[in-house]
Amino acid sequence: MSLAKVYHYTEPIFAQEMIGKYEGRSGIYPNSYFGIGLEGEPPPCATFALLEPTPRNWTENPHFPNIWSSFKLRLIRRTDTVVLVEIDIDTITDKVVVADRAHAEGYSNLDLFRNTLPPHLHYYDRTKSAQAFMDSAIPLGEYLKREQTGERLHLLPEVLILDEVPAERIQVAKAQPLIEDGLIYHRESATTFDISASATIYNEMIVEILGGGLAVELIPWRRQFEAKHGPLEIIGRGKERK
Repeated sequence: MSLAKVYHYTEPIFAQEMIGKYEGRSGIYPNSYFGIGLEGEPPPCATFALLEPTPRNWTENPHFPNIWSSFKLRLIRRTDTVVLVEIDIDTITDKVVVADRAHAEGYSNLDLFRNTLPPHLHYYDRTKSAQAFMDSAIPLGEYLKREQTGERLHLLPEVLILDEVPAERIQVAKAQPLIEDGLIYHRESATTFDISASATIYNEMIVEILGGGLAVELIPWRRQFEAKHGPLEIIGRGKERK
């Protein structure tokens, strides 16, 4: 077995299911369509992940300015407390590939990135874009080896988990970048600018972190966060307001 870690952002309730906190179904099951299917068949399914918690290809990509902000926005539309889980992938036996998301974005967000994208990534046909995305897929193990040699591969690498992954190979990550971003933003908005909506969101996040189904799993991250930013406490009426 040759293991490599990949990272997946999700809602707390799904993270609990993945790590086996519910009776019955656990682990990861590919359930999101991508690409195009064969004639008369639906497209294949995958669970999407990243090679790092905050990959520079996504956070500082000159071809895709603001792609990381757009990615985060899609997630927080579903939940303010976006949990990061890390997944151990067997690069020999698991069916996991790395595809270039640039091909998909070159169609779905062409107007947004037209001036920064190379011409070969300008797609005006969804089928061609989807096929190019699928054709770009490289097995995870091969991708990592080629990347280590310094080979320039994908502009916007996205991991596609095509197999089921058992709960014992999934855990809540010690780093929680999107939870931290949300807490810092909403605490600042609530305490400095007296924005009541941010106070409500901040308090809901605190309740989820301290008393939700992942409270125990989040303790290692929480200790690091509190050491740097202070204790996680509910903002009461008038409390902590400046």
